[in-house]
Amino acid sequence: MIKTNRFPGSRPFTKEFKDIFFGRKQDIIDLQKYVMVEKLTVMYGKSGLGKSSLINAGLVPEIENKYIILFVRFGNYSENSKNLPLEILNLKLSEFSSKPSFLNNVENEDISLWQSLKNIQVNSPEKEGILLIFDQFEELFTFPQGVTEFVKEFADVLNNKVPKTFRRMLNLKLQKNPDILTDEEIAMIDTNINLKVLMSIRSDRMSNLNKMSESIPNILRNCYELKPLNRVHP
Repeated sequence: MIKTNRFPGSRPFTKEFKDIFFGRKQDIIDLQKYVMVEKLTVMYGKSGLGKSSLINAGLVPEIENKYIILFVRFGNYSENSKNLPLEILNLKLSEFSSKPSFLNNVENEDISLWQSLKNIQVNSPEKEGILLIFDQFEELFTFPQGVTEFVKEFADVLNNKVPKTFRRMLNLKLQKNPDILTDEEIAMIDTNINLKVLMSIRSDRMSNLNKMSESIPNILRNCYELKPLNRVHP
C-alpha cells in the first residue's frame, strides 16, 4: 500500500490531494457561495495561508462538473517577459480551446478577450458557465505596460459587452453575405457569457486593485478574507 504524504511540501495542494486536504471545510463552503452569488470575487489573505491550495483542492473539485475552470497566472514581470498581460490571458484561453466556432467567420485575426471566452462557451454547451481563476493576481501590477489595456477589455467582458470592433465586422459581413451566420448563431452572440471570476491576491497588495476601480467600480464589493487556521477551525 502506497502511503500518501499529507503535505506536498512547499507547493500548494492540487486537485489530486482533495481527499487529504483538511482544515478548510467552512472556507470551501463559504468561498463557493461567494463565487456563485457574484460575477467577481476577490479572495485575499496573507502570503502562505494556502489561498492556492483552497482553490485547487477545495473549490475546484466542488464545481468542476458544472463549470469550465480556467487558471491564469501572469508571473512576475522580468526583462525576459515576452508578452503583456492581455496576451498572456488570451494565450491561456487559446490553449484551453483552439477549436474554431462560427465566431471565426466574423473575425479570425484580431481575437478579443470576449471572443476567446465566447468561443469556449459556444464549444462547451454542456457546461453552465466559465470560472476564470487568477492566482497570485498581484503579479499583474509588476508589469510596466499593458495593465490599462488588460483592465479595459476585462471590464467589457465583466459587463457582457460585445466589442464594438466585432459588432462592426459582423454588420459588414452580414451586408455582404446575409447567410454567413444562422439566426441561432446571431442570437448566440448576444447571449451573455455566464462568467465567474475569482482573483486571489495577497492582503498587502490589495491597494493595487484601486487602480482598476475606474473601469470596475465594484471590484471590492465581494471580498473573501482567508484567515489563519486555528485548532477549532473545521
